[in-house]
Amino acid sequence: MPGGKIALVVGGTGMAANGILPHLLNAKGDEYDQVICLALQVDEKTFASRTSRTYIPLSCNLNEKAAVVAGLQKIGSPKITHVYWYAEANRPPKLASAVMWRRLLAVSDAMAPALHGLLKVSPQSVHDQLYGTVAYLAGSGRNERNQIWMGNVLDALKETGASLQVFMLGTGGKHYGMHLGPSLWSGYQCPFDEDKTKCPGPLSYFDAQDYIRERAKKDGFTWNEVRPTFIIGLCPELTLATQSFGIALATYALIMKAQGKNLMFPGSVKSYDAKINLCTSEKIAEIAVWSTEGHPNQAYNVVSCPAFSWRQVWPKIAKWFGMESVDPIHPLQGENTALMMGEDAPLIWGHLQKKYDLVAHDFACLLNNDFLDKSFMAGYDSVFSVDKLRRDGFPEDRVYEYASAADCMIEFFDRLVDEKIIPEPSNVISGLYSVDVRKRIETDLEPAYVKGRTQVASTIEETKVQTSKADVAEKRVASDLQSGNVLTLVSELAKLAEEEKQADSSST
Repeated sequence: MPGGKIALVVGGTGMAANGILPHLLNAKGDEYDQVICLALQVDEKTFASRTSRTYIPLSCNLNEKAAVVAGLQKIGSPKITHVYWYAEANRPPKLASAVMWRRLLAVSDAMAPALHGLLKVSPQSVHDQLYGTVAYLAGSGRNERNQIWMGNVLDALKETGASLQVFMLGTGGKHYGMHLGPSLWSGYQCPFDEDKTKCPGPLSYFDAQDYIRERAKKDGFTWNEVRPTFIIGLCPELTLATQSFGIALATYALIMKAQGKNLMFPGSVKSYDAKINLCTSEKIAEIAVWSTEGHPNQAYNVVSCPAFSWRQVWPKIAKWFGMESVDPIHPLQGENTALMMGEDAPLIWGHLQKKYDLVAHDFACLLNNDFLDKSFMAGYDSVFSVDKLRRDGFPEDRVYEYASAADCMIEFFDRLVDEKIIPEPSNVISGLYSVDVRKRIETDLEPAYVKGRTQVASTIEETKVQTSKADVAEKRVASDLQSGNVLTLVSELAKLAEEEKQADSSST
């Protein structure tokens, strides 16, 4: 029987939100009369394999309110009651200088007591510049377009006669300072508590939270917020903007295996031992929807498994791929995955795609080396508390989807095999694709794969340049911190941010 609810899922095809629409239509299908997915690219087939129920696709640009109004009118001006928001105006940073970023973090870690002392006596402008730059490098720098998008949608809903009841906002662990860690923030602590832990400095999440809470008071609706940790997911369309950690790791592992190499952990010893959580897109959806059902104006963490370290899980992951695991090679900074795989990685992957009839995804959409390196960068615990979920009545037997991170990862890898994103690991013979067969592989592939090889080769050369620069910057920053100057660290981070902005503008 219809429940009188109509949901608008904004950004519903992305990595974090793609489980919400199927969840609303399947698990809660009897309560929602309609479900609308608003995204730049979405149609009737986007979620067809994940739900048998009809949904309404709405392709719309959020930059102009008039475009949103026209889009809503085109589908009959539905009386939307619930908005699930996971649109993000910040584009993922290019991380062209991931090597430098790692080295600067290692210096700040080694010099943490000195850095903390300097920050205590530094003016607010230094704090804002330091934390704002790190937030930008982490992909969550201040961006007023987020609020413009939200305002355009909220105003369009009012103009088309909707009676909004609940606005669910998706953010993440950077609310707690996951991007800062104990080196850059002396107040860093975990497990992260939804109502007690909040990091310093400018952050796009804080601006979005403040905006929605003000609009909720003004317009008479309630809000909810969910904060997921590292996301293991597979969205309907993989693009450069929707990097998936799980897919990147699987691609990296299989290329290493094809070259006869062991599964080497690319991070540092500290990142190998740090405690973290994982979550799936489906878990985000479950808690997001649950939060809107009788828990007004509350934020909730999202995790799918108990906290773990990669040291505990890495050998199990390697075993699933039929490989031997290797602990970190460089204890302090870890290793660069582009260097470890080599410039032939796109050719090898193209050959695997052709040999095993895989979905022909662009190699760069499956694996961005800097993204994967960044994922193994944090050498400190980032654990999310689930105490509030329990206190507020979330079913105990559903707090965790999986008993362990290994179970979570392996089930996701199985799904990638089923959906022909990666080959069955047992079919990939270790060492089959050596350097000796590169030319044969190259002549057998489409030009796009050869172009990918050129791009990876360029990345490797850039890595070598950045390594040389990092040697100099690391010594200068360490020396200046020791002598009482925090501005050198701020300056080097600002240079990284400027490089990212230039790389971003040159690609658009």
